[in-house]
Amino acid sequence: MIKKITNNFWWKIFSVFLASLTWLMIVNTEDPQISRTFYDVQVEKLNIEAIESEKKAIEYREGETVNVRIRGKRSIVDNMSISDIQAYADLEKKSITDAVDIVVEVPENISVVEKEPNMMMVELENIITVQKGVQSYMEGEPREGYVYLDPIVIPNNLEIEGPESKIGLIKSVLVPVNIEDVTRDVTLYGSPQIIDDSNNVINGLSMSATQIKIQVPIEKLKIVELKLDIDETIAPGYRLLGLSLSQNALQVRGKEVTVDYLDAITISGLDLKPLVQDTILNVNVSTILPNGINVYEDVIAIQVYVDIEPIVEKTINISNGDINVRHLAEDLQFSYVDEESYSITYRGIEDDLSKVDIESVSPSISLRGIEEGIQEIELYYFVPLGVEVISEKPTVTVELTKVVDEIDEDTEEVEVETDTEN
Repeated sequence: MIKKITNNFWWKIFSVFLASLTWLMIVNTEDPQISRTFYDVQVEKLNIEAIESEKKAIEYREGETVNVRIRGKRSIVDNMSISDIQAYADLEKKSITDAVDIVVEVPENISVVEKEPNMMMVELENIITVQKGVQSYMEGEPREGYVYLDPIVIPNNLEIEGPESKIGLIKSVLVPVNIEDVTRDVTLYGSPQIIDDSNNVINGLSMSATQIKIQVPIEKLKIVELKLDIDETIAPGYRLLGLSLSQNALQVRGKEVTVDYLDAITISGLDLKPLVQDTILNVNVSTILPNGINVYEDVIAIQVYVDIEPIVEKTINISNGDINVRHLAEDLQFSYVDEESYSITYRGIEDDLSKVDIESVSPSISLRGIEEGIQEIELYYFVPLGVEVISEKPTVTVELTKVVDEIDEDTEEVEVETDTEN
């Protein structure tokens, strides 16, 4: 038996080797071994809660995806997809260098030739919480003639939690509000955006609220006339020359239904009696506005200009030579009984009294219908506009005599206006 086995032993070994080689050649020709690379295979993170429970934030510097090169029969490899490859990193096994081995699992009869990278590199950071105010910003403008007021933000503060480095980048928390062409109050809910100094949105932070309620009041503008309704009684001995305002209109704002019915704003209740000179009275705008109306201009007070002048007196002294004699009959002659002056006292403001003189007063007497003899004649004079006479009206004593052919040289000659009327 042994002889039969050992007879031509090496030839038998060679035959087995040749048969195996032939079999391998046939197998590889029909279903050869091939390699294939799958890119960006997602790496599953295991036991991440073990780190998060320590109030640590994880930043993945490398290894969230892995490129895997496999090898296997063509019939299997060609039918594989990226979902047939499982990759994971157990964060609980993180090394002191913050590296975690990436484990790749593939189907049976498939081998992993290479993976890149081999490790997931992480960086841990403290998680902190801060309070930040919420602000709104307007997109667009209301319709012309309308204005928006400061919005009401609910809630107006948020708790923001995240990695310390990201928290430090926060400049503001904003909610956009579109008010383009609106004429009524706006209420909306918006998502807050966390913004850095470059006005970029910061992601990866958690907030205590994801929806913010914004209420934007919208009011109508109107230019309204200002009017004065004031008792013009002033102190005795003074005259009120005029009242004027620093501005004749005021731009106001309010709800449309209120503004539309407002035509004028009246300034009243000012007491002028204590005033004895030109005065500027300041009226606080807030005290004259109706309910529901507010001033829109940058105006705190309206000035009322009060023009007051003291009343003074001026006396004009008139001599006989200043008097114009009128309507003397042709058959009579005229002379003054005595030489005296007559006083007329005017009262008014200084500017008006400065125009009062002998020429403007134009004193005169009328002798129409006066018979001969000594007569008391009323003196006429002009009273200029704006002044009054406070003295008694003077009389002039004259003597009328018949005209004679010869005139006594001692008789006073007086220029008279003869009466030629019937």
